[in-house]
Amino acid sequence: MKFFAIVPSLILAAVSGLSGVFAQSSDQVISDIQMVTTVSASLNTMVSQINIVNVLFQGPQVASTLTTIVQDVDTAITHVDMPNPVPFPDSVALDVVDVLNTFVTVHQELLSTLIGQHGLLSLFGFAEPIRVALVSIEGVVDTYARALINVIPTEIPAAMGDMSNLDISLNAAITVYS
Repeated sequence: MKFFAIVPSLILAAVSGLSGVFAQSSDQVISDIQMVTTVSASLNTMVSQINIVNVLFQGPQVASTLTTIVQDVDTAITHVDMPNPVPFPDSVALDVVDVLNTFVTVHQELLSTLIGQHGLLSLFGFAEPIRVALVSIEGVVDTYARALINVIPTEIPAAMGDMSNLDISLNAAITVYS
């Protein structure tokens, strides 16, 4: 009978022992940001090539790929949002901010391209799905940024500056698609 009394303690000890297994990894964080950057760059290329001839084929892929970005960032959140996060060393924090800066630049280019293509995409009914996806991106990116700053405390001003710039671009695109 005493065994059953200590089972909860044994389970807690086992789960606590696994906490290191699930700890955030700087390589994973950097990889996550790079992956989303690559998807955004590819989408930017596709959106920039949309024209009256291919809009009916390419248009649906825009919102779909934006939704993929939402899912990728949502997954990235699980890699960085940990209880009691351990800050990365300064050199790693610099690396994270470097890839974050590239992500923001690429995403701002994508948002600018989307704004430029609004007329054509809205003409064929793609504005609302794109707007919905952009609003979702705004939500997950904000959540990701809040989690990210916990592991790069020495680079908070740079990271928040990047995220603020991205927020401005996202809001502009959401406004255009609203």
